[in-house]
Amino acid sequence: MRHKISDALLLFNGADGEFKAEIISATKNQMTVEVKNQTRTQLSSPNLTLLYSPVKNAKNEFIVQKATEMGVKTIQPVITDNTVKEGAKSERLGLVAIEAAEQCERLDVPEVFAIEKLDKILNNYKDHKIMFCDETGQGKPVAEALRNEGGSNWAILIGPEGGFSARELAYLKTMNNVHPVGLGPRILRAETAIITAIALWQGAVGDFNTQPDFRSN
Repeated sequence: MRHKISDALLLFNGADGEFKAEIISATKNQMTVEVKNQTRTQLSSPNLTLLYSPVKNAKNEFIVQKATEMGVKTIQPVITDNTVKEGAKSERLGLVAIEAAEQCERLDVPEVFAIEKLDKILNNYKDHKIMFCDETGQGKPVAEALRNEGGSNWAILIGPEGGFSARELAYLKTMNNVHPVGLGPRILRAETAIITAIALWQGAVGDFNTQPDFRSN
């Protein structure tokens, strides 16, 4: 917002990489730039979806922001039996994702889908491997559960603040594509569990072993 005529910008559209540009003209609601040269080729994040139950207050924006910074490709809010807040404004959360992608210099922006019921989502994600964060203490440590796992389509499932219902837990345990995991001996807040789970997945089978492409210019 503070840029002036002739200032340089870095632009990306989520598909073609990053480009250096120069501001040619600017008004309150419009800007014209001249694209100069490409500075980075397009990089794609792992095909990882975050399935989470919305929480109260402004924490949903925090969750989307951190999920974007940590490389999640798509974000799907879900309604569970114990979900407290059944609203999630996908348009607003999409803007949060854009801002977070700009801040962390990510070249793709995660898509935030409209909220759906968990049963429908589980049926739609049968072609994904699902890392299910099991708060009952029966899940394996993440490193053990994912040791020999590969595949390109993954989802992380985090329950609501009140936990999954007995019905939901029973159904999840019948699904062959679900991998129950534990997140340690402490009870974590939903937003803490989300960050922890993404970090552990990225370290085990994601792109946390990829060196950043720092620029010298």
